[in-house]
Amino acid sequence: MVISHNTPATFLVAFAVLCLAIYAATFISVQFRMKRAGYKTIFLVYTPSDMALPFKYLKVCSEYGWSPWLVYIMFMSLPLGLLALVVWLLRQT
Repeated sequence: MVISHNTPATFLVAFAVLCLAIYAATFISVQFRMKRAGYKTIFLVYTPSDMALPFKYLKVCSEYGWSPWLVYIMFMSLPLGLLALVVWLLRQT
């Protein structure tokens, strides 16, 4: 499977990787802020208990003066990245 540089597949892979990188960066930022606020989380490790961390962040963001847009970007980047990967994989078959 060879991906040339001028195909839609290249765009889909690049878009998916970019979206997933944005998700990872925003999740780490949310995790860091919540750790500084006193919530128990293991920094840079994604555990099942951290799945609710963005929702906890939305509850306390006004209390600490944080912007909720970080979580909104995170909620949009993960599905878009996964969708782009699925579309790319389906186009390869």
